[in-house]
Amino acid sequence: KDAIILDQHQCQVFVRGAPVKLTNYEYRLLAFFLHNRGCVLTAKQILDHVWGRDLGEHTRSLHTYVWRLRHKIEADPQHPNFLLNEYGI
Repeated sequence: KDAIILDQHQCQVFVRGAPVKLTNYEYRLLAFFLHNRGCVLTAKQILDHVWGRDLGEHTRSLHTYVWRLRHKIEADPQHPNFLLNEYGI
């Protein structure tokens, strides 16, 4: 079964039953996405919450983190099921 389990007490993530090692920012990013499941989030909202500051036009870091996270949690990162983009938002 495709499922992500985030254990906030142990700061652990399990994908399809297997533990996944994430960096601190990857973990915070995934937790924010899961907390806002089903919502469309802007880059500014994500940056402000996860990094705690406005990085302005520097969204390249965000794109890199999402790319890395997809490769750790998606069965097929090129066709993601969990982390989807809404272009133009």
